[in-house]
Amino acid sequence: MWYNFTMKSQKIILIAVVATVGMFFGMLTSAQLTITIPKITSGVAQQQKQQEIQNLLQKINQINDINKRYLATKIVNEMDFTNTTATDHFNNVLDQLDNVVQLIQSRSLKAASNGKDVSDVNDAVQKAEQSIETARSTVEQQSEKTYIVDITLLPKITSTQAGQNKMVSVLKTQFGINNTQLKTDISSIENGVMKNARGDTRNAFLVLAEVPEVDNQPSLK
Repeated sequence: MWYNFTMKSQKIILIAVVATVGMFFGMLTSAQLTITIPKITSGVAQQQKQQEIQNLLQKINQINDINKRYLATKIVNEMDFTNTTATDHFNNVLDQLDNVVQLIQSRSLKAASNGKDVSDVNDAVQKAEQSIETARSTVEQQSEKTYIVDITLLPKITSTQAGQNKMVSVLKTQFGINNTQLKTDISSIENGVMKNARGDTRNAFLVLAEVPEVDNQPSLK
């Protein structure tokens, strides 16, 4: 019986980000106006990401409307959080697939010690390992991506209503573009390298299942 990976994988749904973008022109109560700064993590890429976030937040803080300023800040946080959640999920799945491959290898060695031909199993295991490694590399690259609005695209904000409206309009457009790109990138990994890793691991299991009497030692005649 095939492990647990024939079930549909958990999908990373970006409802929170989409909803917040949609609320960008909405109103909030004063009790909701706590602004959270993203947590600083180690590593050059993470430090660079943190600096980009801080630069963007400085621009956002020039928006006079406190509700819109809060929502813009929340979107910045949620973009980064969603990407981290997705890549963590992918890494957890790959760890599970690694465990399955190790179990298959153990059974293959047992079969080989009992005189069984496991060449096809070994080939399938090697392919699964390569697929998992490719997926890990892709997920690592995804974890380092940023979905932060380039501040050079933002207009110079003024205290006039027209200037404020222009800043908010450009932010809303750029948030939408980044959100679409984030969903595209996550979906591409889910339906690409992750699908391949699952499929090749499952195939290795099925090839092993075709080896008869893995635990039986050859009889002496």
